[in-house]
This record gives sequence, C-alpha cells and structure tokens, in this order.
Amino acid sequence: SECINVVLLGCGMDALGVWSKHYLSQDSLHQSGASDNDEDSEAPPPTPKVKVYEFDAWDNCILKRQALVNSGLLQEFFSFESASCNGREHQGTDCQTNAYNDDIKSTSDNSLCIISKGQIALEDIGSNKHQNEDDYFLVALDLRETCPSPSDGGNDDAIRQKSILSHAIHKVGLDTSQPTIVLSELVLAYLGYDGANAIMHAVAKDVLCGNEYSMFSCLEPVFPSESSGHSDSQRRDDGRTRILSVKESYSRDYRQQFLGKLQQGNSKYSSPPNTNANADPSSSWLHPLGSDSLSIQKRLEHCGFSPSNICYTTLGKAAANVAGIRRKSNAPKFLRAKEPFDEHVALALNLNCYGVVCAFSPNLLRTNPMDKSDCWRRDICPWISMNDDAASAVQIHPIASLLDDNHVRNLYGKIYIHLYDEYPAIRKM
Repeated sequence: SECINVVLLGCGMDALGVWSKHYLSQDSLHQSGASDNDEDSEAPPPTPKVKVYEFDAWDNCILKRQALVNSGLLQEFFSFESASCNGREHQGTDCQTNAYNDDIKSTSDNSLCIISKGQIALEDIGSNKHQNEDDYFLVALDLRETCPSPSDGGNDDAIRQKSILSHAIHKVGLDTSQPTIVLSELVLAYLGYDGANAIMHAVAKDVLCGNEYSMFSCLEPVFPSESSGHSDSQRRDDGRTRILSVKESYSRDYRQQFLGKLQQGNSKYSSPPNTNANADPSSSWLHPLGSDSLSIQKRLEHCGFSPSNICYTTLGKAAANVAGIRRKSNAPKFLRAKEPFDEHVALALNLNCYGVVCAFSPNLLRTNPMDKSDCWRRDICPWISMNDDAASAVQIHPIASLLDDNHVRNLYGKIYIHLYDEYPAIRKM
C-alpha cells in the first residue's frame, strides 16, 4: 500500500503514534540492508507512508501539541493558533486561512477542532521524499458527543446515535481505502455505554469496510455484572447460595477500587445519567466493555463488527502468550519478578480484569486455512490457536483438603529453606 493510517482514540501524551512511524522506518532500513548484503534477494518493497491521526479532548491536545513542537518531533504546517492569528490580521484576504478558520470552533459547543497538522520529524525533513506533506493530524473533540442518525436497517436499528468521530474522520481527510489500524486503550470505558457504542459503530462502518487489512484493537476493563453485589456470595436461581471464586471476588473488588479513584476528582463533566432504574448509581462513571467473552462478542456484533472477524482474550492470556514466545526465542526475559513469589498470582488476577479485542475488516477473505490473510490474523492474535492449558503462565488451583494443605507446607519447608534468612516473607509463608 502507498499509505498506512494509524488512528489513536484518546491519545493523551502517548508516543505510540510517533513510535509507529519510527518502527516502520527502522524496519524498512533493516530490510534494505539485508537486501544489499544478499545479491540474490529481491529488492524490498518501497516503504509505505504512515499517517498518524490522534483524537482527544481539547486540553490534552493542547499539551500534546506543545510537547511535540517543543521537542522538535513535529514540524508544523498548520496550527489552530496560527490560523486564528492570520484570520485576525488578514481577514478576508486569504481563502486558505478562511477555510482553516472554519475548523476553529468553540469547545463549549462540543465541536471538533483541528489543533495541528504537520510532519513527524524522525529524520532530516529536507531529505524526505514526502517533504511538506502532512502525516500527523491532532484533532480535539469530545468523543462522547453524538447526534441523531437515521437507521439503515439490519443490526443498525439499535444504533440511534452517530458518533462525532464519523464527522471528524471526514473532516480531517482520512483515506479509509488504505489499511487503517484504530487503537483505543482504556478510553471506551469513560465514554458512557451509548457513546462507546457509537464510537465502535463508526469504526466498524466508516473505517474497517474501506480496506481488507484494516483493523480495530482495544484494551478495556472487563468486570463482572453489577448484579454481583458487594458480598462474597451470590443467590442462585434455585435459591441456593453460590460462593464467588477468587477471580470473581478480585474482579469485583478491583472494580470498586477503580470507581473510587474516578470519584476522587471534582470535574463538572460526566457521562449522561443512566436511565435504567435498576442500575448501580456509580454506573455512569465507568462502563466496562463487558463481563465476559460472550457479552463482549454480542456487544461488538451489535455495533456492526463481523462475528467471524472478532478476536477476544483477557490481557492475562495475551501477556502469558507473549512471555511464552519470548522464552522460546531466547529473547530478554518478560515479566521478571524482583524477588521470589513477587505477587505473581495478584498480577494474573489483575491482568484478567482487562480484555484485548482485535476486530478485522469484514472484507478480509479467509476461504483457505493457509491463506495469507489468515496467517496475518494469527500473527497479530497468536492466542487464537492456543489451547487453554498453554494460554496461562500462572495456574491457580484451590487448596481443597488437608492433604493439599500439607503438600503446600512441605513444598515450602523442603525446597525453599535456603532462602529463609534472605527473604523473611518466604519463611513466614
């Protein structure tokens, strides 16, 4: 492809957009060097241009622009400040300036605004064949903002609101016919249930359908349903009490800690109130992607994603898979503990409170199991072909009997006795 689009939702101060250009540039140089050393090898394909589109709230975008410009990482060709100044000094004399001024709108109207356009300066700009071409776009908007949208039938009947993201994609000139990856890290949970659905619907319908190699990837909290309450047990349908597992109890408590942090602020902005009379009053603060894989799958289908092109796993399984691959390839150690028994179980429980979703274009053809597109899909989501036994680096088994308890005591007593003096925690256990 001539171009690859990298779209970051809720970019904050994350350098992932800059890194994506740097990574591709370095990878291209590596392939070019390997080709030069091998006379029989074919010349590598030309490096595609990477365009980075970042969307976030106004204040975050202002700070992001200042950081990029002041560090020399961004050569600006346009900024909202220069457009405003030029418009005041030369009003009516410059059609281009007037066009830019149309983009400058008051944030009090919850409208989008192009904060900055330019080129990410990873090398000498003068030697760049794409000189003076915009490859970085920073756009301020409220991702929660929606507007009424007529339904076009099918699953879209339930999508009553259209996200402002759809308008922003068109406004900034994003070419969705080129491969596009949309990334969201802990963003959808804060947009309200309807707002997040509108965002995902915009991605599914306005982005992924444009190119067969486009994809959406997000990392979001996955918590048990609010009906689980605050006790360590639940009442089953047959009236009997079901004791919650360690994983369920941890996830429930972690959700309360999450909410506690959110409620410490004094912001006057919040998601629209939940109209469900039976909903938890705190539900307007945080909206997890779902409670399990089934609920997440259904929600994504509801938002317009193709069921066969949705891949989901917990962050725990994804991290364990990465650790396993790195061990097999003799790469530097991953998730290395600072000392023996350094909260491994707590780490596993914490990672399982988050979910990783990769949703691919509905145009991705997978008619043959050996098809390249299917291999590409497995490269991105290597956990797809994993069985459950190999998916977790940490296995948690309950101590269900006195015999199990004695086994554990003997394990510590015989194997780790030489560590007692150096690590009092081990001696205590």
